[in-house]
Amino acid sequence: MKRFLISFLSLAALFGVLLVAALLFMPYDKKFGYQLFKGDDLVKTRWVYCRLFESNEPIDVAFVGTSHTYFGINDTLIAEELRGQLGEDIKVANLAFPGRGRNHHLTIIEDLLEQKKPEVIVLEVMEHEARSSHDVSGAIASSGQLASILHPTNLKLVRDVSTYYNTRKRYLQYLLGAEEALIECGEAGARSFAVEDTILTRQQAEKALTHLESVRKPIYLSEDQWDIEFAFPLSILNRIIDRCEEEGVELIFLYNPYYTAPATPAPYFTAFYKEHGTLLTPPKAIFDNHTYWFDGDHLNARGNTLMSAWVAEQLSELL
Repeated sequence: MKRFLISFLSLAALFGVLLVAALLFMPYDKKFGYQLFKGDDLVKTRWVYCRLFESNEPIDVAFVGTSHTYFGINDTLIAEELRGQLGEDIKVANLAFPGRGRNHHLTIIEDLLEQKKPEVIVLEVMEHEARSSHDVSGAIASSGQLASILHPTNLKLVRDVSTYYNTRKRYLQYLLGAEEALIECGEAGARSFAVEDTILTRQQAEKALTHLESVRKPIYLSEDQWDIEFAFPLSILNRIIDRCEEEGVELIFLYNPYYTAPATPAPYFTAFYKEHGTLLTPPKAIFDNHTYWFDGDHLNARGNTLMSAWVAEQLSELL
């Protein structure tokens, strides 16, 4: 009886391991992952999926980043400016959505390179690199993109693995008949960018600065140890750089910080960005003028137009 019980438990454990492995590495429709998050802030992920996977329109220049790029870059205006300056119909797409974390940038860029073959990728940078990953990372990564999650210094490793596992479980339930509200491309959804007409008042700006200083400064180790403190995002950045080089895609870094950028506008990893691509640093006048912002993080409609026009001018000289 004891031998039978041991054999039974061993077979059950083996079956469980095989079941989990099959769940983790089963074929996965990315439409499910990109649509899994239903909040207003993440509805843009649906648009990104449709633009990458179901739209026949090419992408020549792609912007990838956080809400700073989502609110700060008007891809339609940039395309129009480039058409007027270069006489070419250059397809521009703003693929950014709210939230920080380099690993979901890698996933989107790999999907972009597979689906669209762009000529240029413009990747947002801020004062310093985010150590944590994005909430959607585990949902939109394929089994072949697990490396974007499985890093020992990923501060949200457990959450990301849990999200990865749970989305696959929900996807299997969906295949077996469970209901999921998947929106078809072409139905009402998010725009490629967002604009706000409100203006950050001076009083609001002063309150925002207290919080923003705490956001800018959390660097715990000396500069010669940044490769340790920022090991996770830098490993992802190096993978992005390698993939762009493999595909012959020009990589441009766009400094897109918070309201009132540092006195000398420059991200902490300036040397790294310049070593691996072109670094664009917009005029500090845009960052400092409170009438160009609707909160301490995001440009308003006026700031969006000024930033987009400036970026278009820079791109016209690089393309």
